[in-house]
Amino acid sequence: MYDAALVKATKAGVGDSVSWSSSGGTAKGKILRIVRRGKINVPGSSFTITGTPEDPAVLIRVYRDGKPRSEEHTSELQ
Repeated sequence: MYDAALVKATKAGVGDSVSWSSSGGTAKGKILRIVRRGKINVPGSSFTITGTPEDPAVLIRVYRDGKPRSEEHTSELQ
């Protein structure tokens, strides 16, 4: 199930299910990658997000109705 709360990066790990508020309601996904020193390319764009030990960057596979969507979401855990 993909309804775990988004938590601090010290508690969240690769493979964890997360959820967060978005403009379309509650979004759900699974953490694919966490970068604490370096960058993650935002899929489908020329943007990157830089991760630091204090502010990690996270790549999340987004799910809808329990099925993975084609895009991935990159964010910083807060």
